[in-house]
Amino acid sequence: MFALNISLFFFIFICQLFLTFYAVNKLFNKETFYYYNFGNNEKEYTFFIINLSLLLLIFLQGAINNNFFYLNLNIYKTFYFQIFLSCFGLYFIFKKFNYIKLKLINYSKIKFKTPSVETIFLLFLILLNLVIILNRTFVEWNDQDEITQYGYYTRLFAEGWTLKDNFYFNLKQTGEVFGVFTRFSELIFSSTYLVFESFFIIKLFRFILFLNILFLLYIFINSLTKSSYISLIFLLLVIVIPEFSYVGSFSLKVDFILFLTETLSLIFLISFINKYFCFNNADIEISFLNVFIFFAVLFSIFGFA
Repeated sequence: MFALNISLFFFIFICQLFLTFYAVNKLFNKETFYYYNFGNNEKEYTFFIINLSLLLLIFLQGAINNNFFYLNLNIYKTFYFQIFLSCFGLYFIFKKFNYIKLKLINYSKIKFKTPSVETIFLLFLILLNLVIILNRTFVEWNDQDEITQYGYYTRLFAEGWTLKDNFYFNLKQTGEVFGVFTRFSELIFSSTYLVFESFFIIKLFRFILFLNILFLLYIFINSLTKSSYISLIFLLLVIVIPEFSYVGSFSLKVDFILFLTETLSLIFLISFINKYFCFNNADIEISFLNVFIFFAVLFSIFGFA
């Protein structure tokens, strides 16, 4: 049964990832990517879209779980909707199979240039800090709040608790189970806990999301500075932010999810401002600017949720 649940989980995840990739690819086309100087070839564009799609998919999962939660429906009801979305994703996989196959072949042909000594040193420092963060992922609990609040709420919804249970034991407005605050960040990974019954898997997913946001930050800073060296220094500074020693990807605290949404929103907003105010109006493509405003507002909404 456990193997069946895992198989179904990855089937739904992969199908929905392709569906999200297809949608993002339609909204954020290559012309927009090149217009903002995020890269200069199709391989970089595909890599950017994959990372953005994965982050967007995770937040959409949070939106699905939260909407069912607010409708007083348990997590098992979400699977009908999840399967529905997965069927669309499966359709696009078959429809775009040759396109996907071509992309994978192109990635296998990527040639890497030998980096400079300074770049190797920076990469070593980044890798070292990422290993330290990954190592903390396997600590069972990093903070008491994870036990009494964040991990607790994730597990409650995963085990079938609903909004009505918030007032099950008392009729006060404050509630007694889920409290008075929204639980968007906590419920994002409830489906993952339902399948694996482990917070370690959730923390590994969060670590992967951290890598995703680092890749997007590198592309963003490189588009502004045109320097891979400065971009790597920036990534190193982000990784060693003191607050991450407390609320990093290894923690179940909601601050990390807020960091992801705020960073994504700022990437698109700053890129929009940079393009809009640094160029003559005659050179501005409104359709390209609208795409960035859309994503900036979208990730801001997720942040407020």
